[in-house]
Amino acid sequence: MKYRLLLKLLVICVLIIGLTIPILMIRDLVSERSYYRDEAKQSIAASWTGAQKLLGPILVLPYAERTKSMVWDANKERKHLVEQVNERRLFVLPSNLEIDAKVRTEERSRGIYAIPVYESAIDVSGVFENKRILALLKDKAVTVHWDKAFLSMPVSDIRGIVVEPVLRWNGGDREFVSGSGIGTQGGGMMAGVGGLDVSQPARFSFSFSVQVHGMETLQFSPVGKSTRVAVQSAWRHPSFLGRYLPNERTIDEQGFSAEWRISSFSGDMARIRALCESGKCDQFFNNTFGVALIQPV
Repeated sequence: MKYRLLLKLLVICVLIIGLTIPILMIRDLVSERSYYRDEAKQSIAASWTGAQKLLGPILVLPYAERTKSMVWDANKERKHLVEQVNERRLFVLPSNLEIDAKVRTEERSRGIYAIPVYESAIDVSGVFENKRILALLKDKAVTVHWDKAFLSMPVSDIRGIVVEPVLRWNGGDREFVSGSGIGTQGGGMMAGVGGLDVSQPARFSFSFSVQVHGMETLQFSPVGKSTRVAVQSAWRHPSFLGRYLPNERTIDEQGFSAEWRISSFSGDMARIRALCESGKCDQFFNNTFGVALIQPV
């Protein structure tokens, strides 16, 4: 009986080892394929563009703040008053933001790997209100640099903007230039704006269209007090990602359409904006949602 039990255990061990070997071989093959697919993605991204995030727009108003403090003077052995001037920026988010994106897709291949890329026509419009600006002007220690005010649109891969867009601001046209003017993650574009130095409540309407190239994913940020984003594409295999799922979506043989409606309350944008004003913009850059174009196999 003892030898029969040992024989059974030996057979079980042999079966375990025999099954482990092909499993390890399959795992190695999957790992190797994943590595080569990542290489293919990096190669395509180097000549096309990578995944895209459009974060904004944001109205940025630079200003100087004077502060006074008592500082100890060791030589005179007494305190004296010191005035300092600190350069700061006020971030104003849209009270209403509308984004409509139509995404045209194709596949780029490297060997046996096909990676979806896209060209997206994006229309952006909305309204800014000057309530925060008027509140800032009540502080007598503040000097606003009206001539340095600008509209910022951070974009994760600026190479994807192939045609220079034009900002329509309160009925006039403004040129975008390269660079977002905020944060250190990624690039973007910005346009100088004027006419903000008013003493009464005012609204500033804006709109612009931009052509964006990207790969696999397209994401946005809910910067508006009320944000609506609509995305349409003929790609039949979308995966919705990020912190917010679409309120409405349709997926069929003709492609997909999705619409998000997000408020600043649910997006916690007031806290995230305050952090970014102090130079900590990581949460702002990560507070995104959108769609990934996935391969079903």
